[in-house]
Amino acid sequence: SFDDKIVIVETELGLLTIKGDNIRINKLSLDNLDISIDGTINSLNYSNSGESINKKNTSFLNKIFK
Repeated sequence: SFDDKIVIVETELGLLTIKGDNIRINKLSLDNLDISIDGTINSLNYSNSGESINKKNTSFLNKIFK
């Protein structure tokens, strides 16, 4: 779900909530599982689905910016 203040994306690892101002989704590809968001981003909040991400305890940001 999304509007100009918040975008909520369901990922394989849980929910990613992006909050900010004038947020726009420029690209959404369900085939490639890509999303591109523009605007002023004030916060990113990741909600784990309750499962262990992996045994090495890799941070969420490390997984995004491989």
